[in-house]
Amino acid sequence: MKWFYMEWRFVMRYRRLLVICTIVLSLVFAACKTKQTDRNYTSSLEGEAILVPSMTGGIVNKLFISEGDWVDAGDTLAVLDSREIKYQIEQLDASQRELEIQKIIAKTNMNQTQEDLRHSMETTERLQSIYDVNGLSRQSLDDANNMAKKVKSMAANSREQYMMLEASQSKVESQKKILRKKLNDAILIAPSAGTITGLYFHAGEAIPMFGNLCEVVDTRVLTTKIYVAETVLNAIRIGQPVMLSTANGSKHPGKVVVISSKAEFTPKTILTPDTRSAMVYAIKISVDNPKAMLKIGMPVDIEL
Repeated sequence: MKWFYMEWRFVMRYRRLLVICTIVLSLVFAACKTKQTDRNYTSSLEGEAILVPSMTGGIVNKLFISEGDWVDAGDTLAVLDSREIKYQIEQLDASQRELEIQKIIAKTNMNQTQEDLRHSMETTERLQSIYDVNGLSRQSLDDANNMAKKVKSMAANSREQYMMLEASQSKVESQKKILRKKLNDAILIAPSAGTITGLYFHAGEAIPMFGNLCEVVDTRVLTTKIYVAETVLNAIRIGQPVMLSTANGSKHPGKVVVISSKAEFTPKTILTPDTRSAMVYAIKISVDNPKAMLKIGMPVDIEL
């Protein structure tokens, strides 16, 4: 009987020890599981989108792209109707030729008036010498001086007219430069390589000035954002490797490229120790996508 009692006490102690160990292991497992969950996040993939604007409005004469096409930097995307711009350039060319002829005439007149002025000044000086020896009347000398002033005024006017023609010619040349730029802007070029993810105008449609023709996204490198609590922020570094998983089970390595220095959704009230954990910080992650297996908008699981 005594032996049975001792055995029973041993079994009870063993059971209590087993229960305690089970509880401890459960707590450890729960803690590990919670820690792992805290470092797993779900987000969706994004791309760096670039809008291609039309710097000059017009009808889309030719369109070389469709939504989903891949383009390289410098590829021609569309050509706008530029006939009106070309007509304006031709009109300015004609004005420039006309101004050139007027300049030739004005320069001839300017040279002639300069020669007349020189001759008039010489005549006035000669008559002044004759007048000084009482060999000429005062009226004749005054007439010569008045003629010299008139010729001098004509010379100044001809010089100003020539300078005005030069200024007009420079103005026409500046207008031509503006039109030539518009002519170049009528050819829309891809600013970078990427996929056409949005096409907003088609051939035959009128695109307004500064209207966006399309959207280009470089899908070779995609990004995603996660938001972490302040307690996790110190454990994250720029360049830190991360693993992205898709719904089909494929895994893709990425890295942290941006860590926000400001908290998102900051409470308007004064922060307390209880509300501090509600602050989150944006973490931007990039992932290479050379084979285009990942798509924009695709949900991914991120493990830090």
